[in-house]
Amino acid sequence: MTIFYSHGDKGGVGKSLVSAVLIDYLCGIGRPPSVIDGDRKGADIAKRYADTLDVSLVDLNLAGDAERAVLTFTDLIANSDGGDIVVNLPASAGATIEELAPVLLGVAEEAGHETRISYALGHSDLATKNFLETFEKGIFGMVDPDKRMVVYPLFLGDSTRFDFFTSGVRDRYLDAGGYESAMPALKPNDFAVKVLSTTGRFSDLLDKNTSPLTAGERFMLEKKWLQAALDAVSILVK
Repeated sequence: MTIFYSHGDKGGVGKSLVSAVLIDYLCGIGRPPSVIDGDRKGADIAKRYADTLDVSLVDLNLAGDAERAVLTFTDLIANSDGGDIVVNLPASAGATIEELAPVLLGVAEEAGHETRISYALGHSDLATKNFLETFEKGIFGMVDPDKRMVVYPLFLGDSTRFDFFTSGVRDRYLDAGGYESAMPALKPNDFAVKVLSTTGRFSDLLDKNTSPLTAGERFMLEKKWLQAALDAVSILVK
């Protein structure tokens, strides 16, 4: 019984993609999770899995009303059926999540859930600063070292060129314990749009009888991206 948070830098670093791949992986190993999408406006994960999984929407963007947002959220955790939960955090939920992290972790522990968390990195020095805030004072740093993972979204470039990597912060993070992984880039762009705009599991797109993808696209998805993506998130589950 685990709560998986997909956290990360500001928008555009692939938090939702990490959530979607993690859900796919858990389903594939016989642990279909319930899903909490923390962004009512975007709700991309909620829309993707609305027809196949138990999905809830919670607005974690309530600026100035963090307590109300977290109480709504923790009610869902406390009343869950005891299975895994994947939480897709919105881009602007940092203040809410970091400030009230002890409440989130306490409710999860009382409900019998362990907490694991991924953090999708941005590539700039500002992104490194944002990471340090959650690592030093927020929820990411409060989770056990062997249950946290930073993720390099490779559509932003090679991991060795991220400021997190070159500034020495990566060394600090690894010395403190924790994992790192890389989410492969899904390309070309029109192919990525087609895959990402289709609801349900990515794995379902490999079925030649039901998939909207061409044969070439199906094999491209399977051989060049999906297995590597699933391997990337599996590190957080094992």
